[in-house]
Amino acid sequence: MNRVRQNRQQKGFSQAELARRARISRSGLAAIERGELVPSVHAALALSRALGASVEELFLPLPPEAPVWAWTPARLPCGFWRAEFPGGERLVPAQGEHPASPAWDGWFDGGLLHFQAGPPQQTLVLACCDPAAGLLVAHLAQVGVRLVVLQRSSGEALELLAAGAVHVAGLHLAGEHDSRGNSHLAGQRLGAGFRLLRVALWEEGVACQPAAVEGGLTRLSRPEVRWVGRKPGAGARACQDLVLGAGPAPENLASDHSGVVAAIRQGWAQAGVCPRYVAEAAGLGFLSVRREPFDLCHSQDLEQDPRLQALSDAVRCRAFQQRLGCLPGYRVDGAGEAEAVVTR
Repeated sequence: MNRVRQNRQQKGFSQAELARRARISRSGLAAIERGELVPSVHAALALSRALGASVEELFLPLPPEAPVWAWTPARLPCGFWRAEFPGGERLVPAQGEHPASPAWDGWFDGGLLHFQAGPPQQTLVLACCDPAAGLLVAHLAQVGVRLVVLQRSSGEALELLAAGAVHVAGLHLAGEHDSRGNSHLAGQRLGAGFRLLRVALWEEGVACQPAAVEGGLTRLSRPEVRWVGRKPGAGARACQDLVLGAGPAPENLASDHSGVVAAIRQGWAQAGVCPRYVAEAAGLGFLSVRREPFDLCHSQDLEQDPRLQALSDAVRCRAFQQRLGCLPGYRVDGAGEAEAVVTR
């Protein structure tokens, strides 16, 4: 809502008087004050001159006195995005975002909130570890939906979804032929009332230096090989446990797939688990372990939200599937299929 009425009343002007001074119709002014009419540039400048206030003071949103965060920022200062959630608008801290995410809406330094105009009603927040999420960002931008992607493991993404801090969580916790499946595993963490949308099957396996591929998984799983591991709850951790078995987990951990390949390229580690696409993009060798369904999880209450409908349409779009299917390790078999999470 703009602040034209507030400024007019502070000046002691009636609607008729302000309309006369700004040379606009009284009915038009009333519609502007109610937020039913967006003024033209000419009308906005005329109201600014008549009230002795800047256009920004009259029409740009005011920051809230106390920021309502989706979750408490890990550190300050930080950037943020504005997004509409059930119950109202919240600020999403810009910490650990995907490089393809849109520019921040503002900056909070602990005392002052430096605000910019942003479209919270068109903003959808996704937490996931999909390295190809930038394709979804670009596709949704074409239909006016701003997708913010936060880089989180499957377990972390589900925690944020359970807390209502994101709209959608991406997960890959089970293998293609695992009887539990993503549906059962998500249901154990979230309970009823959630649905899954299949995006792709991707190859998960062990990244290593190209020369180490010849030794196979048996050689790389020996105790003397330095591994970079993943924390419990990450989708890659389940694949890691398949390779290393009951032996001790690696002490050095990466927070995401890019951290795994960085450790190997820099020589800090000799092996670690990640998707084929990430390993090959980094010029590393790769030994496949299994295919994993990558699904998007959301609340059933959000199904009629235009932002989520746009996301579902994007995943089902043939052009999007063709682009995703061209990436190493991705298959789009079953992309767009939906199912409810299983809680029993």
